[in-house]
Amino acid sequence: MKVKHTLPVNGLFLVVFLLLSVNASAQSGFPKYIAFYQSWQRADSCYTAGDYLNAAKFFTLAATAEIEKGLEVPREEIWYSVAAAYALAGKEKQALKVLQNLASVDQFEDIVLLSADSAFIGIHHKKAWARLSATVQDNYSRSLKNKATYKARTQLTSPSDQVIFYPHPNDFIRELLNQDTLPFLSVDHGNFRIYFSGDSYAAGRIPEINEAVTAAFNRGLELLQTEAYHRGITLVLFNSPEEMKDATGVRALGGIAYAELDAGLFPITATRRPQFKHEIFHILSLNIWGDSHSRLLIEGSAVYADYTCHVDNPFFTINAYYLQTNQLVSFDALIHHFDDIAVKNDVLAYLQSAAIFQYLYENYGVEKMKLLWQSGFDSFEKIYGFTLAQLEKEWLEYLQTIPVPVDFEPEKLKEGCG
Repeated sequence: MKVKHTLPVNGLFLVVFLLLSVNASAQSGFPKYIAFYQSWQRADSCYTAGDYLNAAKFFTLAATAEIEKGLEVPREEIWYSVAAAYALAGKEKQALKVLQNLASVDQFEDIVLLSADSAFIGIHHKKAWARLSATVQDNYSRSLKNKATYKARTQLTSPSDQVIFYPHPNDFIRELLNQDTLPFLSVDHGNFRIYFSGDSYAAGRIPEINEAVTAAFNRGLELLQTEAYHRGITLVLFNSPEEMKDATGVRALGGIAYAELDAGLFPITATRRPQFKHEIFHILSLNIWGDSHSRLLIEGSAVYADYTCHVDNPFFTINAYYLQTNQLVSFDALIHHFDDIAVKNDVLAYLQSAAIFQYLYENYGVEKMKLLWQSGFDSFEKIYGFTLAQLEKEWLEYLQTIPVPVDFEPEKLKEGCG
């Protein structure tokens, strides 16, 4: 477990475990997470301003906040921030108490970070610090041994053309499938193991679902320019958004992707299409290209992979409409404050990001996009050879050339992309 005591307000906790397809409930579908996020954001602001006591207060609120059960976050990182804030506020006993609990209960193991962290210099002389450091060092040594064993048992010594379903520590999906109150049937199809209930709308449409997930899988590999992918992917199909919410705590009409767990969850009903392309692209992109620190690119790419939203040429057309009606947000705001914007208007945040991704991908190629994905927008000028300001100007000028159909119905966007 690697942590840091200053937490960037960018929603990356959410990205690591869960990504939601664009719809009117994408952000409002997890109100407890939003409340947690607001406490975390306020704590980070206080920490940056040097108001360490209030930072400790709001970090504690975030660390103890109840969150939707399918949307858990690494609380250890937040508790570490609580300890750092207390230490910088001169509250040595409180800082040590939090750190001791982290070491003994949560098995905190980053001895290098702890030893070098300037926040704790003032308590290095305490006897409790020596005991704490010894416990963390023991945790680190034990963790190295456990990780070596896990790696040896879960990695192949030579490449295989077979689809491999990998285990995941602390796997929420495994817990979901192994409980008794909501049993599932399953079928294997290509890279997918698909779970569903026998009394569901999905049960009578497995061939159609197989075709749809294959199309989504192929679309993702095509966009990522990858010929083969041998990791197994688990899909869990629920009878309704309400059933999925009961199981996960999260309401999402289009679907949920747990990229690190190689899994996607979808409500399958007669009234709304499951967004397989969106969610499966999340799983593929974050495993093939690796983690990205850009919410704009992660969400924009998945919406682009789906490429369906009421009109032809959907993203440029819709953004041309947003431009005409003065609804677009600045590139800088979308790059650095995606989640804040999405909390207020998730459909706008997702669809504008999709149009930006599409413009860069189609005009400047996949190789540069892959570099941007991995390096972030701070490296934009180095990768593309011109500034973000120039890109934004070029993009806006391009949108001015896109006609908006006279029969375009913007009110449909209130429900997302269907």
